[in-house]
Amino acid sequence: MVTHSIRRPKTSSGLPIQNDSTIYTHNLFTQPPPPPPQQHHPQAHFGPSLPFSLARPKSTHDLCRPLPLAPSDSLEPKIHKHHRSSASLTLTLATHWPRDRAKEDEKRGSIRKEVDSVRSAAAAMVRKALQGSRDMRPVIPPPSLPSPVSSSTSSDLDSARASSAFSRARDAVREANRVANSTAAHSRTDRAMTRFNLRNSFRRGRDAASRPTRSGKTNSRAENVAAGQRAQPQPPPNMDDPSQFPQLYPPRGPGSAARASAAEHNKSQLRRQDTATSSTMYQYYEDQDEMMLDHDSAVEVCSLDGEPRKKHDPVTYLPHEITSLIMSYLDDTSLVHCKRVTKAWKDLASVNAVWRASFLGRYTRKPGNTLPFINMGGQGLGLESQKGQQWERMAKARRGIEANWAAKQPKAVYYTGHTDSVYCCQFDEDKIITGSRDRTVRVWELNPPYRCLKVLGGPAVRPALPTNDSALDTHPTATVHSPPTINGTPTGNALFHTPSDYHSASILCLQFDSEIMVTGSSDNTCIIWDIKTYEPIKRLHRHTAGVLDVCFDEKFIISCSKDTSICVWSRETGDLVKQLMGHKGPVNAVQLRNVGSKKLLVSASGDGLSKLWDLELLKEVKYFESKDRGLAAVEFSDDGRYVLAGGNDQVIYKYDVKTAECILLYKGHTNLVRSLFLDSANGRVLSGSYDQGIRVFDFETGEEMGCYENWTTSWILAAKSDYRRIVATSQDGRALMMDFGYTVPDAELLKGEPAKGLMSCTDEALMEVCTHTTSQ
Repeated sequence: MVTHSIRRPKTSSGLPIQNDSTIYTHNLFTQPPPPPPQQHHPQAHFGPSLPFSLARPKSTHDLCRPLPLAPSDSLEPKIHKHHRSSASLTLTLATHWPRDRAKEDEKRGSIRKEVDSVRSAAAAMVRKALQGSRDMRPVIPPPSLPSPVSSSTSSDLDSARASSAFSRARDAVREANRVANSTAAHSRTDRAMTRFNLRNSFRRGRDAASRPTRSGKTNSRAENVAAGQRAQPQPPPNMDDPSQFPQLYPPRGPGSAARASAAEHNKSQLRRQDTATSSTMYQYYEDQDEMMLDHDSAVEVCSLDGEPRKKHDPVTYLPHEITSLIMSYLDDTSLVHCKRVTKAWKDLASVNAVWRASFLGRYTRKPGNTLPFINMGGQGLGLESQKGQQWERMAKARRGIEANWAAKQPKAVYYTGHTDSVYCCQFDEDKIITGSRDRTVRVWELNPPYRCLKVLGGPAVRPALPTNDSALDTHPTATVHSPPTINGTPTGNALFHTPSDYHSASILCLQFDSEIMVTGSSDNTCIIWDIKTYEPIKRLHRHTAGVLDVCFDEKFIISCSKDTSICVWSRETGDLVKQLMGHKGPVNAVQLRNVGSKKLLVSASGDGLSKLWDLELLKEVKYFESKDRGLAAVEFSDDGRYVLAGGNDQVIYKYDVKTAECILLYKGHTNLVRSLFLDSANGRVLSGSYDQGIRVFDFETGEEMGCYENWTTSWILAAKSDYRRIVATSQDGRALMMDFGYTVPDAELLKGEPAKGLMSCTDEALMEVCTHTTSQ
């Protein structure tokens, strides 16, 4: 450690000598001697000292600044009597002022004025810091240097003095910048502790000078004198003299602590340096194709006007919380790009919380697009109750599924078991329920191994072993599962269940939630089932013809029939609330939505009209008209703004609810549009037709996104979808699932909560199968 100890000699009267001599003590045992003083010119000038206390010193060396000196033609070293007995060397450099002292004083005065201006600027910046200002850079013009003397001999010296003065002024500006960004107030106790620490440092330096070197010897006095002639360390300030501390800090006032804290925050987060005197460039390193930045992460660039302007990397310049929040607004593609910038960017873009916010921001329903009461399939958001989900892998899985939708490359799973046309279906995250003309309701596994779990029907419709072994055609390249039927086998017989009440005709429609299932039949009735036990709760009687469609929410159950009527039932009691009349043909489809505080119902009929009903007022509100033919299917957007309807016109109409005008047509089918489904969360419209095709349209533009023809051998009677799958039923007696996530890694991470009551049904069915197989 470098240690300097400085004293000023005293005259015979006991007063310190001013401006004519300085005592330097240098420790020659701990470091090599400094370079010798400049003695080659009689006019050598060392310049005035700069304010040493603009900021807290980092070491004693920072405080050792030269006091005003004017070297004479000869420098005579003298040994101070106080240190003659110690190992340290004390050199007295006796100097005298030049003859032209007035001229030299004038030059010194000019430089002192410049130093005073720097002190004033520093004090102004501190006042700005106390007021909470962020920009505390000093506005100090370049110092006005004294004009050179006329003598050619001293011209070079004056130029050197000017350069030295300018450098010291520049250093003062830098020093002032550090002060402006530091804590704005220092108490008297802090200054006292600083003086105490500095005194101890000086004492330790003097003690170290008297210790022997590693070789065990101390330098001789002659060697110390010779080294002292080459040394010119800087003297420390007089820490006992309060006048040497510049008064940069105004008295504390109300709120000074808060302003000081803000100033400290500005220092650590918004550090600004003078771009005219320093610049930091990017430094790039290649390490496994990754780019690394230097610690400042800043680069000096030139603007259009040619002025340098420093740019900062926000990841290292801003707090981690702010940059994480910024990145959470990026989509997954942008986050992947961010991971390729630098290691700091990669670390931040790999945070699980950032991916969670990005994933949910992209795939969660928007506030205006609320989740309907009956949600088809899953949302693809994973398990809400599970902590620490792997959001980055989930985002990659969703991207893979969307890529398969765009490439029109699903995999086909065929469910075989019904013995006649399958009219209706619905599915959630775990199961598919279908209703058929064979008067049975079947429950299937949505996920592998795609088994049949339950068969509900009367004793007369128990399926028998098929006599014809010929299998129906499947898709030639996309089929991944198409097992033979288990009807009539011990396993199939174990799955069959005859409830206490059942339909005696075709099952034309159904809908279920986590508590109940409602089915409608050609026997003119509806049955409410317990979804957990698959036992009937109540049968609804009112219609005089077959029930073509049903829907419900937490309050009402709605059914429509060939008798041209719509019945509104109480879900709680099963009583008829009202029978709505208005259509002139069979009501083929109904859809229910809660829009704000209103309950709205939309219906589609063979009379070519689609009507909107207010269930609070139990009356018709408005109607939507097709061109010239009947409507077979209808859909209501989740936000209640649009109505979709399709039928014999072979097109799909999109109506604006406010104006009742048709604003878009979805075209492509070549026969009756039998089924419609709107996936509002993913912006897709799904339709099934008698042309044996399933088509997917963009909800906003009407552009066809996919066409899947002849994946079954007959008409498509029902089609539903979610973010991953299409589930359709056909007149050939099969149900078809088209899975766009079958080949996507980690697609199972997107699965949501299992439906309530499903496990009891599954366990019961498997238990019956196991028991029956064991008994055989």
